[in-house]
Amino acid sequence: IWIAALLIAFPSKLNAECDCDDVDKELAEERIFDEAYHGCRSCKIPVISLDACPKFGFECDIALPIQSNRLSVSRSQCQSMKCDGSVAQLASDGKIIRKAICNNSQWSVGGDSAEPVVCAKPCNDGVCKASHPQHTADFVPLQVTPASESTTGQTCAIAGCDPDHKLVVLHPADGTKDKELVASSVTCTGDGMWKYGADTYEFVMCNALPTLPCTELTGAWDATQCGATLTTTCSQKYACAAATTASRTAYTCAVGQPVIKGTGFIKLDSISCDTTKGEWVYTEGGLPLSQTSLIARVGAAPYQYSCVFPDGPASPTCPDLTWSTTAWDLPGCGNVMGRTCQAATTINTCAFTCPGGNVPVLKPDSVPAGKVFEAVTCTPSGWQFTFKDSVLPISTTIPLATLANVPQPWSWACTTP
Repeated sequence: IWIAALLIAFPSKLNAECDCDDVDKELAEERIFDEAYHGCRSCKIPVISLDACPKFGFECDIALPIQSNRLSVSRSQCQSMKCDGSVAQLASDGKIIRKAICNNSQWSVGGDSAEPVVCAKPCNDGVCKASHPQHTADFVPLQVTPASESTTGQTCAIAGCDPDHKLVVLHPADGTKDKELVASSVTCTGDGMWKYGADTYEFVMCNALPTLPCTELTGAWDATQCGATLTTTCSQKYACAAATTASRTAYTCAVGQPVIKGTGFIKLDSISCDTTKGEWVYTEGGLPLSQTSLIARVGAAPYQYSCVFPDGPASPTCPDLTWSTTAWDLPGCGNVMGRTCQAATTINTCAFTCPGGNVPVLKPDSVPAGKVFEAVTCTPSGWQFTFKDSVLPISTTIPLATLANVPQPWSWACTTP
């Protein structure tokens, strides 16, 4: 009894007098013995390979981390390994094993070798969302096809829509439409996201209404002919180019605006396909053109299409010269001027041009002689008349206002310089 009381009363003194070096030595010898003969703490870094991945239902990644349990000298515990995180699971030989144990210096499960291994995330039915909790009646849930042994080449769940119903990406925050996908299906990933190409989306659904393509716009208007047709003497010069997109659902221009040509032509705001009806919609001035109006202006189909855009600055326009002018009869002009006269090639609100390098000549009313000009030019500030003075052989340019007191009407023609 007194010995037990002594042990209770003076434990610290007994511990101080024990040979702790012997205890450490014994523990070290135990570990050496364990590693040498039992081998449950001596496994090396495992071989990681995608060959270990299950054939379907899981997405594997050799970059996903694998963790091993922390070993302690004070605990009799063997090595084990599993995938890091709450979603990824360890796989070996095409099966999910959850974790592997070190046995005889080899990673094993159920007594069989566990190597190679890889971390796998489930990606089958139920992992990715088929609908958004706040979606409207404009959208319906995806049709999900799980992966199975019979789905050759399909490792994860895929989803799509009924024919003619488009896949639509929805905003995660409120379930409103973000964009339509051109894809016919999306694939579920181990992260719970739908994947198309390199992009992933949390919420994808189907349009409730079908998407009906329009008839193909096959008539391409030659760009050179288009530009020449749309450019007139008194207007902006135009050039044309092929559409960026000319499909059964869209017609878009990289620059400029669409133009449609039949017996006439119309420059349009846009050409779009109403996919609920499968009909093309042509808009002008912000309003759709009815089929009746379209036919009245450009005739019946077939049509040609192109994209038109301004080519350089717009030409200036001036007051119409013809309001106070008449064509000078050519024989009379020749008799007065003593030289050959020709009719003007162009006389309108932006140009006065003569053929063959000849120049304009003006004959005021009730004045027997005519005035020869080097040029009659429309400028941003108005008509300008350039001539050489009979005394000083230098070119002088005067505005139209200076000629306002010249008796009218005027007679115009062209003659040799």
